[in-house]
Amino acid sequence: MTSISLRDYTQEINQMIENGQAQGAIDHSLHVLKYFPRHVDTYRLLGTAYLEDHRYSEASDVFLRVLSVVPDDLVAHIGMSVIREHENRLDDAIWHMQRAFEFQPANRLLRDELRRLHGAREGLEPPRVYLTRGALARMYYKGDLLPQAIAELQAALSEEPNRLDLLILLARSCSQAGQHKQAAQTCLSLLNKLPNCLDANRILLESSWKGAYEGDITANIQRVQEIDPYFVFVTPQFPASDQVSDIAVNLEWLDRPPAPPRSEFTDNTGQSVDIPSVQHADLEMAGTLPGWISDLEEVNSEGWTPDSKPDEVPTKPDTVQERTDAAPQTIHFPEDAPSDDEDTKPTQVAPLNETMPGSPGIDSENQSSPDSSE
Repeated sequence: MTSISLRDYTQEINQMIENGQAQGAIDHSLHVLKYFPRHVDTYRLLGTAYLEDHRYSEASDVFLRVLSVVPDDLVAHIGMSVIREHENRLDDAIWHMQRAFEFQPANRLLRDELRRLHGAREGLEPPRVYLTRGALARMYYKGDLLPQAIAELQAALSEEPNRLDLLILLARSCSQAGQHKQAAQTCLSLLNKLPNCLDANRILLESSWKGAYEGDITANIQRVQEIDPYFVFVTPQFPASDQVSDIAVNLEWLDRPPAPPRSEFTDNTGQSVDIPSVQHADLEMAGTLPGWISDLEEVNSEGWTPDSKPDEVPTKPDTVQERTDAAPQTIHFPEDAPSDDEDTKPTQVAPLNETMPGSPGIDSENQSSPDSSE
């Protein structure tokens, strides 16, 4: 077998999904998760592959775990909407599609899909889809109108306090606005419900580094590094994990011939490992969204700007981490699994943990079933 970077591997899996090779994508995703059991990007791909293979139960389980780490994940919400409609749970399908629409309110595909779902439930499609506070707040955030975003989010959360996707957006907005103490407090509140939330842990670390939080962040650092292995290599020179070289994190490709000798480096255990040479100038972001959702990229064909508010707005207000020299770890799975209704208006959703048959994940926390009412 040969070494491949984690990012390259996820891109290969993404390509398998686009090519209709769902089972191959599933096999390779499970292989990656044996090396990096908490890698949320691989879970997202695994859920998509299960969905493409019409394995709705497994896809639902995986997408719920993604949402426990990224509460406003676009792919997971769309996937859950598809699954809930297949199960004839239209209230839940609409709820998830509404979350996706809030993420991209100018996207006609999402708007039409939301109208279609309302029509399926109510017998008549609404003539238009009105923007929620969450959608307006996200528009303000993307437009760098942070005070307006914060005010809208606070108003929205006063009406729907269990909207964890809005809580993490509030933390992001406060952090970018320089309100680091408020961002830290928001993250602590969120982590009480979703301890593995990636951005909440990451923003809390940033708040600590800026002196706005004085608590112990050891566990937070470990969570972020396990969910996003590239975060291990964040430095002042490369302050974000997406600026870290792709080759910094490697593993073995499943069933590929042995690789030629590579340049020697040291991993975080002090062991000698082999990886290809790399220049820091060769920096890339992680792979694109899977092909079945490629049309849902951020394309503002109807171009909302701060000066053109949509009329649908409601009136009320130094080492290299390498996994090529060791066999994948053995995973043991507990018998319990997340409850079937952990997706709607979640106060908590299933974490990426080791409860899904056939795949590893993030350690389980005590989770209560959320209210499933619409």
